[in-house]
Amino acid sequence: MSRIIIIFSIFALCASCKKFVELTPPDTSLEADKVFQSDITGISAVTSILGELGGYNSFSQGFGGISIVSGLVADELTTVSIQPAYQEIYTNTLLPGNTIIAEIWNRAYKHIYATNAIIEGASRSTALSTNARNQILGEAYFLRSFLYFQLVNLFGDVPFLTGTDYEKNLQAAREPVKNILNNIAEDLKLSKSMLSVNYLDNTGAATTKRIRPNKWAATALLARVYLYLEDWPNSELQANEVISQAATYILDPNLNNVFKPGTREAIWHLPPGITTNGQTLYTGDGSSFSVNYIKSFGVGPQSFGYDLSNYIPDSFVALFEPGDARKSSWIDSLNDGTRKYYVPYKYKTGIDAVGTLDYLMVLRLSEQYLVRAEARLGQNNFDGARQDIDTVRSRARLLPTTVPSTRAGIMAAIEHERQLELFLEWGQRWMDLKRWPGINNPAISRAEEIMSVVTPVKGGVWDEDWLRFPIPVNEVRNGPNMSQNDGYPQ
Repeated sequence: MSRIIIIFSIFALCASCKKFVELTPPDTSLEADKVFQSDITGISAVTSILGELGGYNSFSQGFGGISIVSGLVADELTTVSIQPAYQEIYTNTLLPGNTIIAEIWNRAYKHIYATNAIIEGASRSTALSTNARNQILGEAYFLRSFLYFQLVNLFGDVPFLTGTDYEKNLQAAREPVKNILNNIAEDLKLSKSMLSVNYLDNTGAATTKRIRPNKWAATALLARVYLYLEDWPNSELQANEVISQAATYILDPNLNNVFKPGTREAIWHLPPGITTNGQTLYTGDGSSFSVNYIKSFGVGPQSFGYDLSNYIPDSFVALFEPGDARKSSWIDSLNDGTRKYYVPYKYKTGIDAVGTLDYLMVLRLSEQYLVRAEARLGQNNFDGARQDIDTVRSRARLLPTTVPSTRAGIMAAIEHERQLELFLEWGQRWMDLKRWPGINNPAISRAEEIMSVVTPVKGGVWDEDWLRFPIPVNEVRNGPNMSQNDGYPQ
């Protein structure tokens, strides 16, 4: 499914997510602009995208989702899958025809097309109320920013499409990463100015559910974008704004509840979209690491699908300090009679569970403390950075960090806490390694330092070109101005 030729109906997207939006979607026979003839139907266009992101698909979660794919590419997961597409990912030997990588690209651009259609339709509409129009546009700009953030950090330079004109999109070339990050920042500032400080339901009323993004979700993502741009003052400023909302956000003292719907740590999360007999049960990431599911099918190679043979390497588990509550709360294990296997347990509900829900976490407060710590370090505020690191450590039931108050010491502590706090959450480990300079050789990235050691163990040969996923082969063939990333066949 090519990025360029996906001209799908926003109405079909709405119709596919009726359960999520809990309202009757617009008739699919209507013209696109008629979606925005009322607040309710206009809102449904945005919540449809949220419904798809929360569902089990190869962009957001599950065996082909960003969290697992990035974990396999980096040093967070081990696999014994015999599937060729999986083996390419795990051994850092990707090819442009890899179907899993192509699906991430295709679904991201599908959602981007939808957000562009929403922005165009809502901007033209004279029927929407001012509040509804602002919220719809704010959410669309936010979602488009989030999608592009994922794309540039996985693929590098990508086309930055902001409209639905087929011919214009067909001719689009790739834009430099820094340009796109700056565009994302501008869109997020616009989003932030439009979104409500409250969380809203699909009628526009305030709710305790944190599904539709609000002003602070845009602020949190903006803090992260500024961090990646190394704009330390603005990154700290945005993180400060989120952290200061103490009446809304706290670090959940119970680590077992962080990924549950009622947690006050969530800045933005999504309800699960997988159902059995009409009942919503589990997230895609939760089912991918369900211990009981793995016990049912084993941890060895399977002859079907993308087998359930992904687990956490012992080297990662060894990084947890004695008494770290994250290990006991977020890591589970099973023994096949020959050895112990460790698996992620952030999401408690696998496919075999009934009645207990997890929500797919996207943005949460602990990351904002670590964003601010790094932004403070970038401004030589070592004491402030240590305070933020120790806030996260305290919630994990650990004593304050003992690293020296030097740039190298504080940076090592930030890397350590980010690795253990944010593992297998939307590729953050992989993206961190790529943006940080090496410790022993600052002329290369931290990823190159680590992957030159890790990749041979996984059965591959490391090359710096593998820092970027290949552009899907059909995109290069169909786009007259498209190019392939270095190191991959055209």
